[in-house]
Order: sequence, then C-alpha cells, then structure tokens
Amino acid sequence: MNRLFLVYLSLLHPWAVQQLPHLEILWQFAPTTELSFFPGQEHLIQFQQWTKQLEIDSYWLLEDADFQSAVHLFKNPPDPPTLAKATGQVEGEPGLRSKLEIVDDPQNWAVAKLRIPLSLYGFDFVKKPERDNDGQEFIACQYLLKVKLGAVEIPLRVDAAQRYGKAAVLFWWKDQQEQIAEQISQALAETEIANQVVEELSCLVCYAVQILALTERLEIANRVKRKGVQDV
Repeated sequence: MNRLFLVYLSLLHPWAVQQLPHLEILWQFAPTTELSFFPGQEHLIQFQQWTKQLEIDSYWLLEDADFQSAVHLFKNPPDPPTLAKATGQVEGEPGLRSKLEIVDDPQNWAVAKLRIPLSLYGFDFVKKPERDNDGQEFIACQYLLKVKLGAVEIPLRVDAAQRYGKAAVLFWWKDQQEQIAEQISQALAETEIANQVVEELSCLVCYAVQILALTERLEIANRVKRKGVQDV
C-alpha cells in the first residue's frame, strides 16, 4: 500500500471516530491492520527527510517505489469533479481528460536523463476568498512552492480545493499536474526543454506536492497530540 495513502488514512481515522462513531465498526474491514495506527514521530521524521531530499535533489523520486506505482493515476485519472451548487453534490464530467504520453517506469523517462539540478522548496498552504464565473463566493485552497531547474526558478500556485460553505470541489492529481505543466511550460518557453520533459516533470512535482502537504499535516497532528488533543 502506498505510504502516502496509508498515512493519510491514519490521519483521518481519529476525526472519523469523533464525527461518525456509528461507522467505527466498519474500520475492521480495512485491508490491513496498519491502518489502525496514528502517525507518530517516526513518520514525521521520515516525511521531513523526504522534504529535505526534495530541497536538495528531487530526482530521487524517480526511483521511489510508491511514485512508480502512482504513475498509473496520472495516465488513468478519474473524471474531473464538478459541483452542483443547488444540491451540494460533487459529480464527474466524463471524457474531459487529456491523456499523458509517458511510460510506466519513471526511471526510463526523458527527465531521468537530464543533467540539470532539480529542487523543490518554499512550500506553503494558503486560503483566500474568491468569486467564480457566476459571482458566487468560495474559499480557494492552494499550494505554493518553488521549483528550481538549473538556474531557472519557477514559482508555482496549485489548486487544492474550492469550498462553497460545507461543500467542496477537490482538484485531483491530474488537475494539479495539468496546472503545474502549464506553469512550467510557460517558465521554460525560451529554453530547449522538450514538452515530454515538462509532462514528466509535472508528474514528479505533483507527487512531491502531496508529500509536502502531508508533512505539514503531520507536523500539526503531532503538535496537537503532544498537547493531548485528539481532534486533528
């Protein structure tokens, strides 16, 4: 099981127990007992180490087994979500996804053959009020970070979610990958970097964003746990 997904589920468990105690019995159907743990200091340390590695040399992800297994999510994404504002229901719009032309093994990607240093840093999570095309207010949740490819520094802004009251539209990995690819492509427009490299690089950065976001969440969860508060 993907380590990022495992930690994400374990972070959800304490909240679910408080909010939906009548469903706690269903936890016994989890495919592995590993889902019953609460991420501790050792998990935080591991994610912090990954974050430091991303700041030094982000190419290590190409050899990571979890990233390799996640490539199919970029190649075979779910339908993009839309929000029916009248009902608060989130639905998919089939057939609107573009296909990525990347091979299954990241170690065989064109980006793996680059001799240009790559690092990710300056991660932040921000929320701000905005209005959509219909004039309706929502809270935009976004990730901010910087990608440095050689001497080129690329600031990125990646959508995480749009919240309309209690309803929310989440941006899937493919949505985020496409946003990242567009911003990287614009930043590298005057270079000789091939579009294939941009697509592969956007997948790597998108997956790294999930690591950085979970690292921040783990830091919050561990601070709260030390204070003896269960709701994270």
